This record gives sequence, structure tokens and C-alpha cells, in this order.
Amino acid sequence: MTTYWHGTAMYAMHLMMIAALTWDNDFYEVALYWCGAAVNSTTVLLLSIATGKLGVTAGSIFYLPFALIAPSVLYCLRYQKSVPVIVGPRKPLLKRPADLLFLAYLAFASVVAVVRGVAAEGTHIWWVGQYIDFVEPYLQQKDPAPFPRVQMLIYLFHHMPLYLLCMYGLLVPGCHWMPDVTLFLAGAALQGQVTHIGASFHPRTPYVLRVPQDLSSCLTFWSVNIPLALIPQFFAFRCEKRRSL
Repeated sequence: MTTYWHGTAMYAMHLMMIAALTWDNDFYEVALYWCGAAVNSTTVLLLSIATGKLGVTAGSIFYLPFALIAPSVLYCLRYQKSVPVIVGPRKPLLKRPADLLFLAYLAFASVVAVVRGVAAEGTHIWWVGQYIDFVEPYLQQKDPAPFPRVQMLIYLFHHMPLYLLCMYGLLVPGCHWMPDVTLFLAGAALQGQVTHIGASFHPRTPYVLRVPQDLSSCLTFWSVNIPLALIPQFFAFRCEKRRSL
């Protein structure tokens, strides 16, 4: 599924950045979004190779240069945008109902990150085991490929700190870095969720590891995974357009 993502979404972002460079336009937002997606996919790929059954081989060494591309782009982007000066009164959170909903989403995403991170590493908590068996069997230890487990750990140790940082930004309005953090998180979240959802239904995934076909399992699966993919996009858009908050 990562290959599909790179062949469509990443390719489209590459074309957008090339067009912006050609026409001397700003491509800061696209590049930052691309960095979020690239960091997520590259980290999952490299850690999965290192922890897979074959381990680090001579061929896998060629993937290492890709790990340096996104950090290099992030380093260059720090000069591309000036820090905005936020003036005027700042509304408290209780007077921003949309941000209250985003705060609730971030709390929900943090809980899901913890649950799935624990589930991916194996747990004896019965209700977590029920969730794995009846909603996301793709996270079971039966899969010899470590990609789903590594992705869940990335959610726990990479995405969750960003969730908490965004929660702080909502509680303390006026943080000038919020648009950049949410844009980076949106790219990482969409890349991770597209590949995870696609792999959970892909024909090459063993049938016993795909999402069960009963209605309750499907509804639970989509109720958890669709918000994790789409709400960060709306959150980044709001922070970009309403910087005064």
C-alpha cells in the first residue's frame, strides 16, 4: 500500500512543488505536508526492515539515503516562512466550539494510539484482545511482516506527542507554530491511515487478517480509522486559515 501512496499522492505533491518552483510560487505548505507523509512512511519502512525476519541486508542499505531527504527539506524550510505577529484579543477555548471538537478528537486519537500500540506488542487485556480479534486482526502477531506493528508504534511514539502538543496549542491560543505542526501531522496521519486501511482490505493480506465482514466490525473499524485520517486535514486547514486563534 505504501507503493500505491508514493505512486499517487506523493507523486502529485512532487509535481505541485516542481510547478511552484518553475513559476516562482510559494510551496511551503505542500513541502511541509510532504515532509509529514515522508517521515511517517520512511520511518515505518526502515524500522520494519530492521526488525523483519531478514533483518538489515545489503539491499536495504540503499533505503538509508531516503531517511535524510525529509529532515533536509525541513531544515531548508525554516528559512522559507517568517513568524507571523498575532495581534488582537484571543478567545478562550470555551468560546471556540469548533476547537472544542478538535480537542475532543485529539484526546480520542491519543487513546486510540495507546490502545493500538499496546495491542500491536501483545497484551492480556481482554477488551483489547477482543478489539484485535473482531475489528483489526491485521494487528495480530500472526502476520510475519512487522509493518502494521511498527505503524502502530509510530502512532504511539511519534503521532501522540504531536497530538499532545496540539492540545496545548488549543488550550493556550496564540501559538505561532500551530499551523506548521498541524500541517505536518496531517500529512503523516493521512499517509499512515491510507496504507493501514488499504492493507487491512488488500487481497494479498491473508484472509484471516482482513477486517471481518460482519456489520458491527466494519462499522467499528471505519468509525475509528476514518476520523484518524480526515479530521487532521480539517484541523490543519482551520489552523492555517484562522491564525489569530
